[in-house]
Amino acid sequence: MSDPSTSAHFDPFPGEFRLESELGRGTFGIVWLARDLSPLGRYVALKFVRGTSERGARALDLLRREAGLLASFSHPHIVQVHAWRQPLGEDFPCLVLQYVAGGSLRQRVERDGPLRWDVATRYMTDIAEGLAAMHAHGVVHRDVKPDNLLHDPKADEALLTDLGVAARLTDPASEGGTPYFMAPEGFDGVLSPALDVYSLAASLFWLITGKYPFDGDSRAGLRRAIEGGLPSVDPRFANVPATLEGHIRAGLRAGDERPGLDAFARALRASLNLLMADRLAPIMSSPANLRLLLYRVTPSGTVLLGATMAETEPLGPEPGTIPARPDRVTLHTGDRVRVSVVADRPGHVVVFNVGPTGRLNLILPTMTTDGRPIPPVEVELTPPAGRERLVALWTRDPLPIEDRGEKDATRAMGRVEEALGQLPAEAREAVVLELDHRGQ
Repeated sequence: MSDPSTSAHFDPFPGEFRLESELGRGTFGIVWLARDLSPLGRYVALKFVRGTSERGARALDLLRREAGLLASFSHPHIVQVHAWRQPLGEDFPCLVLQYVAGGSLRQRVERDGPLRWDVATRYMTDIAEGLAAMHAHGVVHRDVKPDNLLHDPKADEALLTDLGVAARLTDPASEGGTPYFMAPEGFDGVLSPALDVYSLAASLFWLITGKYPFDGDSRAGLRRAIEGGLPSVDPRFANVPATLEGHIRAGLRAGDERPGLDAFARALRASLNLLMADRLAPIMSSPANLRLLLYRVTPSGTVLLGATMAETEPLGPEPGTIPARPDRVTLHTGDRVRVSVVADRPGHVVVFNVGPTGRLNLILPTMTTDGRPIPPVEVELTPPAGRERLVALWTRDPLPIEDRGEKDATRAMGRVEEALGQLPAEAREAVVLELDHRGQ
């Protein structure tokens, strides 16, 4: 039988899979797109060892290792393994993997240019959740990079692939990964979950800017650049919100200063959702008809803390631009506040809060208004403290919003933004207040 890396007529499983095209190749493997000829009829990716000899033996060991690691856990943002197969009497074993139709994010950036910061951040928070599942099983990926992030165009989500150099935390120290996305301690063979945090941050930097965070003409030069850190003012962050820039910088710090994976993922998700909420404010009509008022409730009465009115600009900013920060109100854990909304024309109003973790909390579910004041609602501020957004939306037709948790809040915000953007200017309004929620 022909070598899978050299023959266009390679047919390892006659009657079972039909190879259609080469998807890619690396140092140790080659991947083919294949059609499952069973009644399932699905497309799969067949990953074969590339080449023979001593190098091929090393590749085979890595493929076996990858198969075992992928089979030990599952996550919607990690490519699934369907089977380990080897043609009878042949030396070309392969993994039958989930096929992800959109190719890698590197290919997408090279084809279309850098991604918008909000899109790239959403992808990377999903990948971080997949990595958390790996870490929970004691496995470190060690090679997170745009080449190994696949895009599912139907769901518009990213999936992590290629566990060829992944390692268990109990394994002996060894170097593994791609230098431009490798933490400085990785050059010394250190093995820890912190390696994947660095690679996430470096990959996010590349996806947004199209450039490596650090460069060098040799491995030693690259490592020196990494250890030197980013400049205090980096023009490559010109189109990146300051909060997101701060998280990327934190992820690229030295190992003992780098946040843990869970903290890094939460910070990315929360900042993304808050920024998406800020971006709603310019989606409005003219003249303004919606007001959001916030009062502190005390034993002696209520005190107005802040109020906002929609601006009079007819259109919002281009998607992906950095939103302006809304007016701010300072509150403390335990404060009781009254939220009041005024919409002076018939329609539907909903009020929600995006908390410090990024969770979307419904304060006032969608209500029909005939232009009269809507009954206020009182809530008490509970931990955690941090930046929050209080959002009121008015639409001519109902705009249901669901509260399903931090991850789904990102998708809910995206659906809201898209739905508002499709309405004519006279059929939508949005106002946003920032809550500086401080501890007691």
